[in-house]
Amino acid sequence: MDKIQARGDMTLSRRKNNKEMMKSKEDYYPTDPLIEFYGLSDDFPRLQFMTRGGPSGDGKVIYFLGKSVKDWIDRGLQDRVKVINAGLKAFERNATTTNEDPSLPRYRICQEGIHYVAPYMTKRKISCSLKDFQICLDEKPVRLEKLSTDTASVIRKWKLGGFVVILEGFENDLTRRKMILVMWRGRGDSCNCLVSKVEKEGIRSKLRAFAEEQGKELQTTTETTEATAPKEAIKVVEPITETVPKEATAPKKETALKEAEAS
Repeated sequence: MDKIQARGDMTLSRRKNNKEMMKSKEDYYPTDPLIEFYGLSDDFPRLQFMTRGGPSGDGKVIYFLGKSVKDWIDRGLQDRVKVINAGLKAFERNATTTNEDPSLPRYRICQEGIHYVAPYMTKRKISCSLKDFQICLDEKPVRLEKLSTDTASVIRKWKLGGFVVILEGFENDLTRRKMILVMWRGRGDSCNCLVSKVEKEGIRSKLRAFAEEQGKELQTTTETTEATAPKEAIKVVEPITETVPKEATAPKKETALKEAEAS
């Protein structure tokens, strides 16, 4: 009887922990502290954003889930199976902003799910020219003095934290083409691109195709040169071995015996 009771307690404990992993109650929205900072509109689907931190809101990542997946979780899917991974990274916890300014949000936007967040952003979002977009993609760090006056003046007004840059003409086509970059407004007169190297290569490929369609040429930067430059051939150097005459390697005793016989 004790074993059955213990087994039942363990099952309840697992269910309780699993519920905390994917909190989806209507009285808890992990994105609420981000609404003002990013200017998220009223139609922002905050019910589709969940965290593994439970009601305490201490989850490292806020995920975006499709509506059908979200409905399954709200119906108690996590009571029957253990939810290992679900959704796209939309926001990620970052201690840098809160350490320097407690009024700033604890989460920054992520490139992985930005195309589901950016359409609802009314702040910290800017459309830029092909030249500015390529500078943001390739330069490390991005010096604001290299950007156009209009783009640089807008970024300079923003506080420390994340923002997004969209290529002009793709504001309403973010899901299919995803010509958008997540950036970080740092200290001083600079910013950084928060996109992985693999995804950068994919964006460059689409950017080259777009420039070709428009009859434009992309500027050459240090990073694009390194990415397109052919790899140097590897030279195989064989070790140098000295050939020693057989006579020099003959044993000394044999040489002395021959000399004695000759005399």
